[in-house]
Amino acid sequence: MDSNPMDVHEPEWLLCPLTACMFREPVVNIFGNTYERDIYQEALKHRLVDPLTNQPLPRPDGGPLLPNRSVRSAVESFLQQHKGYLPRGWPSFDVPTSAVQLETTLSFVNNDWENLEGGGPKRLRLQRVAGCLKLAARALFSLRPVLPEYDPRTDASRHIQRVGSVLGMSLGLSMGRMGWALCARLMGALAGRRPLAPVSLLARPDATGCDWLRAVYRLTLPLPLEWLHVILGRLLLGRFVLVRLLVKEAVWAKLPQNIFYAANLCKEEVTYGMPQELCEYLFMPIALASCIHFVVLGREIAQKCAAKKHDEMQATEWRATQSLWAAVVGTMKVLPLTGAMYSFAALLVRAAVFTI
Repeated sequence: MDSNPMDVHEPEWLLCPLTACMFREPVVNIFGNTYERDIYQEALKHRLVDPLTNQPLPRPDGGPLLPNRSVRSAVESFLQQHKGYLPRGWPSFDVPTSAVQLETTLSFVNNDWENLEGGGPKRLRLQRVAGCLKLAARALFSLRPVLPEYDPRTDASRHIQRVGSVLGMSLGLSMGRMGWALCARLMGALAGRRPLAPVSLLARPDATGCDWLRAVYRLTLPLPLEWLHVILGRLLLGRFVLVRLLVKEAVWAKLPQNIFYAANLCKEEVTYGMPQELCEYLFMPIALASCIHFVVLGREIAQKCAAKKHDEMQATEWRATQSLWAAVVGTMKVLPLTGAMYSFAALLVRAAVFTI
């Protein structure tokens, strides 16, 4: 016999603390609290804390979620006792299949954050390489951040995040340019268009040390020396308002010049042997947009990786070396791949122009 909905009392311990409705897909977080999966994951997008205890979660994705089978079994028993009763807030009697599925270790290994961390068994390293390739492919088609949002938990990690953003802008331009140059020069050498510099210097007995340094610099555009004092000033004296203002002005003064110089080098790699008039109007915008993208991605990756590493170590601002190194490693894993993809796309445009 069907129960009258007005006569049914839903047990309080079967109600989600976030929705006050009966559980459909109960999951347990790392603190042992049970929530409705969809509502809990939506809450983490606003604040990375446990909703009941207000404790910070140690992972940017909130950590693993495991199905609470005992609560789900109790809900099913309750529904068996009250045939035809649809709990308040339920759209239907259908239960998502993910309620009885465990998240595997592989899903955590392929997490965006895990892809940027080195070490581990060989199998895991290969999986992280594949993950970095996916990150680079996502970055190629979007200017949005390629990593989950991460809010620093202390003033020290916020300070490191700001330093990481300055470091990431410069390093992102360098790494993206390196990926572009390596791909474009290798493809040009394979096609017989030009020698593979700086390897071609081996055939020149008169090549000097300056020639080698110039060739390597044009190939990789390493972290410009003029950025070092900006990064160090932000790291050591960033708590002073005047210093922060001067650093911001220095960044915006150096950035356009560095971007334009790197874009010119990228354009030259692709347009070797082509009419200059066509190159300026067709390939310069591509190279310029690519270099701007390198800066944006480098900033997003570096600042988040630095802040996350700093929070994990629970370090002070004077132990920032490991945090900034995490930012460098994360940038070096994604930006060269993105640069190579941009270069390959520009070479396809060049081939299409010649075909037409």
